[in-house]
Amino acid sequence: MIDLFGRKARAELHALRVSLDLTRIDLDKAESRIRELADIIRENDQLIYQMAQKTSWDQQRPLFNQLQAGQESRMCAESNRINSILQKELIEVYHK
Repeated sequence: MIDLFGRKARAELHALRVSLDLTRIDLDKAESRIRELADIIRENDQLIYQMAQKTSWDQQRPLFNQLQAGQESRMCAESNRINSILQKELIEVYHK
């Protein structure tokens, strides 16, 4: 049997396939995150709309508290994510 592709070409092809699989996984994760964020926006929009239908602050307050709690948890999660990235970067820089 004639080998049309050498070992190096097969290895490169395999590496490309692995890279493509990883790219697909990253794309799937990104699409999932986009859907998740769209759901959050939709939920917040509904809460804001419900607040607009109320005539007093006492009626609006529970909805406002829901919006605020969600915002605080998202901001805390984002801060933690940024801190974890910065920690790795700082450790890498100072261990050189």
